Amino acid sequence: MSDAKRPFLYHIHYFRAFAIINIIIVHIWRIPPRLSEIGLTPLVNSIRENIFHGSTIYFLFISGFLFYYLSSNFSIRKYFRNKFCYVAAPYLLITLFFALKSEVPRLLARNCTLFDSFKVLILNVFLGKAQIQYWYIPFIMTVFLISPLLLKIPPKVFKYLAILSFLLPMLGTRTSTELTIGQYVYFLPVYIQGMFTAMHYETISTFLKKARIPLIILFALSLAIEYWSDDSGQWRLHISSQYVNRISFTYLVLHFLREREQYRSPLISAFADYSFALYFTHLIGESSLSNAYYSLFLEIPFFSEKLPFFLLSIIYVALRIFATLGLCILIKKLLGQRSRYIIGA
Repeated sequence: MSDAKRPFLYHIHYFRAFAIINIIIVHIWRIPPRLSEIGLTPLVNSIRENIFHGSTIYFLFISGFLFYYLSSNFSIRKYFRNKFCYVAAPYLLITLFFALKSEVPRLLARNCTLFDSFKVLILNVFLGKAQIQYWYIPFIMTVFLISPLLLKIPPKVFKYLAILSFLLPMLGTRTSTELTIGQYVYFLPVYIQGMFTAMHYETISTFLKKARIPLIILFALSLAIEYWSDDSGQWRLHISSQYVNRISFTYLVLHFLREREQYRSPLISAFADYSFALYFTHLIGESSLSNAYYSLFLEIPFFSEKLPFFLLSIIYVALRIFATLGLCILIKKLLGQRSRYIIGA
């Protein structure tokens, strides 16, 4: 069966929207340091860390799933061309923009040499240091490079690789946003799990119908351990339990959305369509926008109270999510197909 005949899976498409919204929340929902005296910083940090952090797992799972699902008529030339044009090219362009923004003033002020600035650019490109979320692009590009090899693995062997892939992240080797071997040990298995799920989707879907309650219990227990280990400072256990929580929630969301495959939402589809563009752009200008937003309200005593300020912070996140989507749609309208090379959509 060719890729053109494969049914379009709206529930996977909508799962992509869910994933990118979670990722944006992780990066946007923060109390500015100058407002820490209000006392909400620990609460927001805890919610963000224990509910939303680690949402990269959702993104990676979907990537692995779709890679296998659309691989029946695989063309390696087309595959790498698309990844370069629609992922690498926007990443390189935006990274160059940030490098010029930071290094040109330093060069003009003679605070560094041309070699120093070039070194910054190279580190930004290969380690994803231009913005906090960009570590993912060098990581996923490496995964894209080896993905065709994964298709060559015999199904029986791949089954054992998938079993191993479920266990490896429990070692808790994630290294925050640093691109390390531990990062690959933690995240690459999730991509393989996505592939394995696509290979055996009907069987797994049938199993999920029967396993909802155990999955919900696993989700709740791992969330409790994640919260406890975060509070007690046990990083390795925290990251391990976070993985268990997010991967169990992945299958719960997958089942929930598949049961509603006939549901259609233009708004959710828009978030899915622009997911990579949202990933590239959602933190641009964040510090200035955050300061401007809170400055509008903090002269009003009512908003200095904890509950109103907490609600204010949630509204800010929602506004930023929709504003970033609006910006991406506007860029697409202005540039047409060329926008894919600039923002990835």
